[in-house]
Amino acid sequence: AWYRDNTGRTTHPVAQKKANGYGLYDMSGNVYEWCWDAFSDDYRRLRGGSWYYSADYCTVSHRSYYYADNRNNLNGFRVGCTVN
Repeated sequence: AWYRDNTGRTTHPVAQKKANGYGLYDMSGNVYEWCWDAFSDDYRRLRGGSWYYSADYCTVSHRSYYYADNRNNLNGFRVGCTVN
């Protein structure tokens, strides 16, 4: 995962680290990802840690929250769809 001690304080292109067991890249570290589950009407969940924080935050189980309209270089999103 990309985290504070190995990033040079910046984001990195996708797929520079090994994929997880599902073949997905960067689910931990690099940028937090906005999630569907809401914390409240004004806040939304973020998961996965980012380049700015320590490795302790770079897990898929780590959850944080932030204002729903927040935009910065710590947060990203992943588009997903159901496979039929």
